[in-house]
Amino acid sequence: MRKLQDDLAYPPRAMKADRAAAYLDMSRSKFLELVDRGRLPKPKTIDGVPMWESDAVESVFDGFPQEGEVYHAAKPSSRNVVYFIERGDYIKIGFASSLRHRVSALNIGTPHPLVVLATVSGDMSTEKRLHQRFGIAHHKGEWFRKTPELLAFIDEINNAGLVAA
Repeated sequence: MRKLQDDLAYPPRAMKADRAAAYLDMSRSKFLELVDRGRLPKPKTIDGVPMWESDAVESVFDGFPQEGEVYHAAKPSSRNVVYFIERGDYIKIGFASSLRHRVSALNIGTPHPLVVLATVSGDMSTEKRLHQRFGIAHHKGEWFRKTPELLAFIDEINNAGLVAA
């Protein structure tokens, strides 16, 4: 890794690809591959120079699964679930202690039908990890754009009953 231009001990606000890759202790080619696949954030361009925000890179990294982390599909009667609800082009990832009550409350505020795509057993920390994991697709609040990775994750929950993170 190249030496910083100064001796201050702080993370940079923005980084070029080489430094962003080094920040995650991976090769530049692997870093750019993960960006292309949508697993890491796209850069901002400043005067033609692509730059990655350190906070955005950290946030997405925090959402990568721990080794061996598994999500179990929730039974219909389960309490404390993390749900995936679809409305148009977006999916809401949220937590509820009563899915029926939560869906009823959400339906009051929208003229469009909401569709529960999947649920996993979990709590608010599970919800937070999933928000971080799919942070690259974040739209607003708890709503995320439909990405191939998010849809594949939901399909795995529905088809296998559990998902290895």
